Amino acid sequence: WARRLETADTLPESPRLPLYGEAADDALGLEDTQAALDRYQQAWALAEPLPASNPLRARTLLGLLQATEDPQESRAWGLRLLAEMPANADASLRLLQARAESSLAHSAASLNESIEHMQRALALWEAADARPPAGPPVATRSGLSPSFYSAATARSVLSRWRMQQAGEGDAQEAKQEAQRLLQRNVD
Repeated sequence: WARRLETADTLPESPRLPLYGEAADDALGLEDTQAALDRYQQAWALAEPLPASNPLRARTLLGLLQATEDPQESRAWGLRLLAEMPANADASLRLLQARAESSLAHSAASLNESIEHMQRALALWEAADARPPAGPPVATRSGLSPSFYSAATARSVLSRWRMQQAGEGDAQEAKQEAQRLLQRNVD
């Protein structure tokens, strides 16, 4: 990435934005959050003028949400992404929205807020899994879509949070919801 980024300033904006985004994604995957944040900020300088419906803009906002270590600033990036999401968002934008909801769920101030964000993420992933994808299918070892795995993980997390909620009050309803979520994963 260092070699490719050395010449990034000489490139036009259109190939530079995805280059910064890919370099940032890679750095974030390697848990180099400072390098990721630097690249996402470079990408944001190019993505900010784009319309809210542009997937590169949304992807950059998601990256800023995930790479920013300050919880309030990270939350602000995520809420901005959600606020900008067009009502008629296409499938790729809805998947970015689901990832933002999930990230916000894990950093929410309260258990109830975490549950609300994760429920929205789950609904988006389940909807994506219910629709056949446009174009060639994404290959996975099991033949199941990536949304399937994201939804299964979200159901497991929600189940655990519902059990925590059961300890805080409405035990019977929360336990039943937790069991229902796990049963959906089994089914």
